[in-house]
Amino acid sequence: MFQDLTVIVACRNEEASIEQCISRILRSCPNAALVVVDGGSDRTEELVAELTREHKTVRYIRNVDDRGKGHAIRVGTRAATTQFIAQLDADLQFLPEELPVLFERLREDRIDMILGSRFLLSSRRMEGSTPAIRRIGNYAINAYASILFGTRFTDLLAGVKVWRAKVTNAFELESDSYSYEAELALKAFALGFRVQEWPVTTEPRRTGKSSVHIFSVGRKLLRDIFCFRVWASRHRHFRPRVHSELP
Repeated sequence: MFQDLTVIVACRNEEASIEQCISRILRSCPNAALVVVDGGSDRTEELVAELTREHKTVRYIRNVDDRGKGHAIRVGTRAATTQFIAQLDADLQFLPEELPVLFERLREDRIDMILGSRFLLSSRRMEGSTPAIRRIGNYAINAYASILFGTRFTDLLAGVKVWRAKVTNAFELESDSYSYEAELALKAFALGFRVQEWPVTTEPRRTGKSSVHIFSVGRKLLRDIFCFRVWASRHRHFRPRVHSELP
């Protein structure tokens, strides 16, 4: 079932969690291709190299010209050759074990993109996984995007998504930064692809340190989401609504 899926793991200095992340993805999605795009300077390359010798479905890409997470995802999507693509953060705040649920729903319901959401009724946020300042920031970003795009989003920025390759073949991802999280979903929506949110579990980060600077990232997101709306106005009219489980 998973041979049609490529899972992209973009990482930067995630040596403490990368082995466990890959192992859990391989157990959850056997036969899926796994592309690790590494822009860091720690031992991630060495650790992943050992796993590539054991697992032929694992590919390592040294992202020498790393310009941010969005750039890494762009590199990963270009390397994918399967019909379906997923992304999962390497820090394991989102669970690899939930990828099959998202993937199966995407296939069964003939949806084009599934966005994992931390803020739906059935979502499970473990203690410490979403500090108050981040939760408030996420609410503000999603409310802003929802108003501009005339629909309802609850978690554009979650680090787990699954989509059909035809989605990212339909437009160019331009954001090098974290803004790509919103760009991916908003441009897909603007072009008429069927987008759905689905509840996921979030655990606190147990290793490493987040590189996200909340206020600078937030300001850039607000600016970039407005730019995505301008981009959308120049393309096909909005057609579907985002189908979310009601909170």
